[in-house]
Parts: sequence; structure tokens; C-alpha cells
Amino acid sequence: GTAAHKRNHHNCNDSVLTVNGGTYTLNTAMDSLIYSENAKTVINAGTFKLVNAASGAKIINTLGENQLQVVVNGGTYNADLNSRELVGEVAIDKDRFACKDNGDGTWSVLPAVAYIAGGSVSYAMLEDAFKAVKAGDTIEILDDVTVTEPWNCSEAGARFTVPVTINGNGKTITFTNVVDDGVTNMAALCFETDAVVRDLTIVMGETTTVYSLRSRMVSTKSAISAKGNLMVENCAFVGSGDNANAIVYGDGTDGSEGVTVTISNSSFTGWDRGVTANGSDNEVG
Repeated sequence: GTAAHKRNHHNCNDSVLTVNGGTYTLNTAMDSLIYSENAKTVINAGTFKLVNAASGAKIINTLGENQLQVVVNGGTYNADLNSRELVGEVAIDKDRFACKDNGDGTWSVLPAVAYIAGGSVSYAMLEDAFKAVKAGDTIEILDDVTVTEPWNCSEAGARFTVPVTINGNGKTITFTNVVDDGVTNMAALCFETDAVVRDLTIVMGETTTVYSLRSRMVSTKSAISAKGNLMVENCAFVGSGDNANAIVYGDGTDGSEGVTVTISNSSFTGWDRGVTANGSDNEVG
């Protein structure tokens, strides 16, 4: 349907309005597409577009500030629901949903896979969460993730240059395609400094090996490479049987000196070695 009114579009006082789909467009908008005054509105799906909006018009608006009467569990919008002007109007449960930028002037609310502890938003793509990390942050994994596209840790934000903690919360990240940044990192998660990984399963049993020009040999993937101190707790690492090392630490033969790797309550399946120093054939654990 097309909404073309100033105030009476989807205004439902003293009740609950649930939207489960459809296309809604408000042209030459002077006000809001979705307006909630005293009622709760729940949006589960649909496409919502505010066109030719006047100054101050919002795609979603509630009576007063920080009312959060519009609960969004899905849908696509031509506005960022995490923007400052809408943050007090829209309630998105960050433990369940995230607002993803589609790159075409629209944003979709999708199931969340991760958020950064202490932050106000969640992420529908693992890469977006990784790229948002700052020093000392903790990434909370909310759902199982299967990565089917080639994974470049540098481009995906998984080459961490600041200290970080990843809490897996019992979830699994599975890689089914090439894992390689084409330069130096051939692991799914690359830590340039100190890191902690807890309660996470990493599956690389189906990842493709690639011919490495730098080593002139077919190279298999690792789950983690770490140049700083690494703590791993309650994790599982699953390889294909062809994968050499689940965790590689240090930076070359001499670079592992002074680096501490602590592993507890964790398992390694389908690897030649569980933990090894970079540049060494010696298995550490």
C-alpha cells in the first residue's frame, strides 16, 4: 500500500499494531511514515520508504522523546534506524536483531550475529562487528555463522591490531571457502597483539587450500594466528585432516620468544598439530 497522509498513517492508539509485510511509501512527506502516539507498533517485515521528505520529517516517529514505542524486528527502510535522530524512536533488541547498511541507500533489520559489549548496536555480519572493534573491546557472538565466501582476514576486519576478547557463547563459526589474505595471513582470525578467545567452535573442515606464491607450495589454513599473548578457553577447533596447525603463534622462528599461549578445556580435531610456533616444526600442544 501507499501512505499519503500527514498524521493518520499507521497511527493506532491504545492498542498494538503489527506489520508483517507489504510496501509502504509516503511521498512529499511533511511528517512521518510510521507514527505511534500512545500505542505499541511491532514491525516484523515490510519495505518502508519516505520520499521527498521535508526538514524534520522522520520515517518513524513517536510522541515525545525516547518513547521506543516502535519495536522493529525486521523490514527494509530508506533510513538508518541506528541514526541519532531515530535512536530514541525505535526499539531494536540488540541480542536478536541488527540494522545492516545495504549500500544502496536502504537498511535492513536482520537477525544479529554479534555485538560489542557495552555498545548500543548489534551486527548482522561478522565482518561488521570485527571492523568496529577498538582496543580492549569484547565481541559477543550471538549465533552460529557459516562463511561461504572467500575469507580475507584483513578485509574482513579479522586481522586485529588491538587487544580484543571474543566470547563465542557456545556458538560455531564455519568456513567453507578459501581463507587467505594473499599476503601473510592464512588464518581465519589473526591477532597482532594480545587476545582472548572463549567458548567458541571454529570449523575449517571444508576450507579450500590455495597455492601460495610466497612459499611455493600448497598451503593449508589455520584457525588462529597470534603474534601476542593468547588465551583460549573452552574452545573447539575442527580441521579437515589436511590442515596443518590449528593455532600458530609468534612471528617467525625467533618471534615466538616472550609470547605466552594458554589453552584450557579445548579440543583439536582433524589437525596435524594443535598449537605450534610459527617457523617451527615442533608441536607445542
